[in-house]
Amino acid sequence: MNFENFFICLSNWRIYLNPKKYSFGLVTIEYTGPLVDKEGLTFSKKNIEQVINFIQPTTQKKLRSFLGLATTFEITFEIIHFLRDHYKN
Repeated sequence: MNFENFFICLSNWRIYLNPKKYSFGLVTIEYTGPLVDKEGLTFSKKNIEQVINFIQPTTQKKLRSFLGLATTFEITFEIIHFLRDHYKN
């Protein structure tokens, strides 16, 4: 199915896309933290540097920020392991 047919089907079903919220033809996209491409899930250099250079939290707010960042990595690793285990070639 090509894009034209895809958009015709969406229109027939009265589904409309906001062009500001969608991108087509991308090689890599950052989705909730990790980068997604044809190779799978990875992390941007910026995210990796944030974890490596994270200063020890001294306040509750900074601790929450660090835990949020760490959770993003943990969830992504869980997804990678799930996909690897369930969709082996």
